[in-house]
Amino acid sequence: HPCVKRVLRWTVVNRWGQKMFERLDFAPNRPELGWDGTADGAEQPMDTYVWFAEFLLYDGKKVAKKGDVALVR
Repeated sequence: HPCVKRVLRWTVVNRWGQKMFERLDFAPNRPELGWDGTADGAEQPMDTYVWFAEFLLYDGKKVAKKGDVALVR
């Protein structure tokens, strides 16, 4: 499995497709750059959210992935 060189785009949306978070072009494995469960300064409700990501691998390929995350407090 090739290693990720850069995260080109990381987006989190709610169940209605509203963008809650997006960060562009950053180094992987930096938890402080992830989503903190807020949008526009407001805590979001506990729910399941969908994330989409595009990665640049060290071999030059771009890979898109998606998944979900449960927000709990």
